[in-house]
Amino acid sequence: MNFTIKTRVLAIVMYCLALFAYGQEYTISGKVLDEQRKPVSFGTVLLLKAVDSSYIKGTFTEEYGNFEISSLYPGGYLIKISFVGYNELIFPVEVKENVQLGRIILKEDYHEIEGVVVTANKPTVERLADRLVFNVENTSLANGSMWNVLQSTPQLLTSGDKLTVKGETPIIFINDKKVYLTATELQQLLETTPATHIKSVEVITNPPAKYDAEGGAVINIVMSKNLATGYNGSINGQVTYGEAAKYLMGSSHFYKTSKVNFYTNYSYSPREDIHFNGEDIRFLNQGNQIGHWESEIDRSTNSEAHNASLNLDLLLGQKSSLSLSGNVVYTPYWKRSTEATTEAFDNANQLDSLFNSLNLTKDDKINANLSVGYDHQGEKGEKFSVLLHHTYYDGNRTQDVNTNYHYPENMMIRNNRFNSESTQQIKIYTAQLDYQLPIENGGVLETGAKGIVISTDSDLQQFYVINGSQVVDPNNTNTFLYDEKNAAAYLSYSKNSEKWGIAVGVRGEYTQTEGHQLVTDELNTNEYFSLFPTASFKYHASDSHDFTLSYKKRIERPVYQDLNPFKYFLTDNSYTSGSPYLEPTIQHYGSLDYTFKGAYTFSVFYRHREHPMAELSFLENDNAIIKYVTTNMKNNTGYGFDFIVSKPITRFWYLYLESTYYKNQVQFYAVENSNQLVPNDRWTGYVSANNYLTLLKDQSLGMEVSYLYTFPMNDGNFVATARSKFSIGFNKSLWKERAAITFKADDIFDGFNFTSSSAFLDQQINYKARYETRTFMLGFRYKFGNYRLRVNTPEQELEERDRIKD
Repeated sequence: MNFTIKTRVLAIVMYCLALFAYGQEYTISGKVLDEQRKPVSFGTVLLLKAVDSSYIKGTFTEEYGNFEISSLYPGGYLIKISFVGYNELIFPVEVKENVQLGRIILKEDYHEIEGVVVTANKPTVERLADRLVFNVENTSLANGSMWNVLQSTPQLLTSGDKLTVKGETPIIFINDKKVYLTATELQQLLETTPATHIKSVEVITNPPAKYDAEGGAVINIVMSKNLATGYNGSINGQVTYGEAAKYLMGSSHFYKTSKVNFYTNYSYSPREDIHFNGEDIRFLNQGNQIGHWESEIDRSTNSEAHNASLNLDLLLGQKSSLSLSGNVVYTPYWKRSTEATTEAFDNANQLDSLFNSLNLTKDDKINANLSVGYDHQGEKGEKFSVLLHHTYYDGNRTQDVNTNYHYPENMMIRNNRFNSESTQQIKIYTAQLDYQLPIENGGVLETGAKGIVISTDSDLQQFYVINGSQVVDPNNTNTFLYDEKNAAAYLSYSKNSEKWGIAVGVRGEYTQTEGHQLVTDELNTNEYFSLFPTASFKYHASDSHDFTLSYKKRIERPVYQDLNPFKYFLTDNSYTSGSPYLEPTIQHYGSLDYTFKGAYTFSVFYRHREHPMAELSFLENDNAIIKYVTTNMKNNTGYGFDFIVSKPITRFWYLYLESTYYKNQVQFYAVENSNQLVPNDRWTGYVSANNYLTLLKDQSLGMEVSYLYTFPMNDGNFVATARSKFSIGFNKSLWKERAAITFKADDIFDGFNFTSSSAFLDQQINYKARYETRTFMLGFRYKFGNYRLRVNTPEQELEERDRIKD
């Protein structure tokens, strides 16, 4: 009896233990890396039954390759890991306790099969150690222009033709080749260049020593390459409407064999741009008002631009390649009509007179560049590259300014009229050598050199128009020659391990400049040498905590046009001018970043700029003249913090949220007040939220919703009011990825225009700007030929990804 009772008790205890063991829930976790030991983000991880490989549950790897599958009962399972372009990996796992798989290596798949279209579930925004990568392919921006893309790129702010990253002017590269253009010319180039084949935009906030030391940040526009063997092409069209219509249409063609990769593109862009501006100007003398002008200015610009480019890559062997690339932007027609109506009041604020001004400006210009590159990879992984580049720019401008002055009762006082003709020719030659050497313990050593020769020739002739005849104005007629030579060399070292990452480098640049005004025979020369160190240290404390400390020293050189002292009159009473005495700006920048779980980043930063350059507005009160002069300020200091969220909310929704708040301190010289030093300080910043959604069961509909709010900002001697922008866009693929239609509404509530003011000493200027910020864009793209991406990834993977629940 006792034996029977004991047996029953033991059986009950064993049964309860078995139930307890079976009721225990465990976790499988790991980290997926590629062969270079870099994280594989957003890879698919599936849990399958060991007996029949049927699906149980799944997840995706996070930004740093980590994954976790929880709530598992003891037993035998299969783990299946896959990602586009890599060999699929399947292996068994026995779960008796929490399982830590450690690092799992995926190998690249170099085989190809026909006829499979794969769209990788890649995050639209990626944050890397030294840059932010904004992936443009398969978004609603792909049918717009390059300028549309930059306007929507996180961390980039646009105002008119000005691009800034945290208050700094970035340098633009396309496929790692620098674009040598002014802000206005750059905007015109990017507005007429379709974004059809942009792969991504890289915002490099801490550029390595390989890049030129110029500029606070680097914007590198990466163009996509042809992946399909054979021929394919596309046609695209776009219409954008704000206050007026803008059109962009073009065609691209690819051809690829085992030895040749050829690409060519042509686009045509007729457009009209409208800009309204209001001015309220008070002329003062020792604090007392001696005059008051209120102006309304309407600008209408009509233009046509042709943009053609080609790229040819030749494989010379298994390890060497030769590339040839060129681009031509030809603008045969560019006409701007500027109509200004001004009411002039006396010191008692009574209407004294009115004047109407009409400025008709016509341009024709061509900008062409050609690059030849050679790349070779050695047996031990070393890389050697040579790049030769030439840019040629030729622009012609004519201007007719006619101003009528009236009394309030509309009686004519006088008429002033003048014409001008100007030309500018720029030639740039560059040669660059780069060498990369992998060394022991996973480090990489890089070195290289670069030489630049720049030559510009600017000519201005201005004429009074008296009784229909032209008379040369000797005070505004001149020829300005400018030459610049720059020699640079760099050395950098980088190494990444599981816990630590380091990237340090130094770049030395020697610059020699000469500016010569022929009419006055005034010669200005300058030469200087500077070292530009850069450093970045990263500590990976755990899968949840990362720290990065970085520093950079940069330079900003005067733009060639800003060194030109010519006065370009906008009206009888306003002009712009440069200065041959401009000094380069030196900048120091440091930051400390903390990232939690690869998704939340908090940063503190400090920036100091010596002799920053800016175009400032000043009043000649006694002569009632408004002048816009490019000059050096004393300094500019900024410090503050950033908070960034970059993560998938669900498999169909990716969020990038960024906020920055900083103190911006400016000190400038009051040119019209004996160069008195004037401060312009304030706290400023912005908040932006970008949402990228994939809709419909077949994931053929993309949606983007964004919002941007900027606090009141100070820039130079002005302060601008707050502004906001809400935008929404859609991209629908059609006919099995063969076509796509895009719609985007930008600044729907028309909140991105602003007013600005400058008030100090006896200077008082108020502006109200109205650009075409609210626009509606409709685009269409059609592919033909062998357009399908050829990768060895079965359609089954897409089906399995669809089964993963959020």
